[in-house]
Amino acid sequence: MPVMRSIYRSYQNTIRSLNRHGTWLPSDILELGAVGVLNKGEFERKHGLARLGISPEFEDPSDENPEGFAEVFTHASASQVKAGAEFEAEFGPLASASIGFRFEKRGDYIISVRGLQQRRIANLEYVTEEILKLDQRNEWNRSWILITEIWAAASLNVLVSQTRNSRVAFAAKGGEALTIAELSNASLAVDVAFREGEFLHVQTTNATPFFRAKKVRPRFLRNNDVENISTRGSEGSDPPELLPLHFENDLMASWTEEE
Repeated sequence: MPVMRSIYRSYQNTIRSLNRHGTWLPSDILELGAVGVLNKGEFERKHGLARLGISPEFEDPSDENPEGFAEVFTHASASQVKAGAEFEAEFGPLASASIGFRFEKRGDYIISVRGLQQRRIANLEYVTEEILKLDQRNEWNRSWILITEIWAAASLNVLVSQTRNSRVAFAAKGGEALTIAELSNASLAVDVAFREGEFLHVQTTNATPFFRAKKVRPRFLRNNDVENISTRGSEGSDPPELLPLHFENDLMASWTEEE
């Protein structure tokens, strides 16, 4: 399925409200500490930090909940259609076990996950120092990004609308009653019972739907102008920093490079 830039940007911008980035496609698996580039919205791994002589340490999942969490994420302009007369008016005489949604905007999403666990680089300060040393020696490509945090899911069901005013309904093959949380139940077979509009639909196990990343950037001057560093380590210039990835701008740059 071709990646539609406007859809990806809409989806990514709405995911940012969760203070994280969304993986496109959500079934892609990201590795914590991976170094790579963004290509039309998808992360392309180039290598790991170990290959650059950097030894990251990773936090283990929380001992308080070793099996992870079950969560549902819904964008504000995506809504569940209530059972009864409203449901029949939207979807017709589907099975009562069905669950339906309407989406007002492109990029609206419903995400149901199970076994969600957050992991991050534990020694990020050390990793940052080593990356900036590489940058000073011209051994770090500033188009690279570093995956610093991931959210791994044991199973997930992701639905992203690619058109405005779209509708979709799901039904369990066995006739079981469905809730949003049950959509990510890997042991439950779920079918699309009704569809109006275009959707990205991903149902999978062992995925990393969310992440955070950093990228080497020039420092900002006190007058808020971006410093133009034509060569690394030029005399009189402030050293660069490893800063959080600003996704929209980086995707625009990635698209421009690839076209």
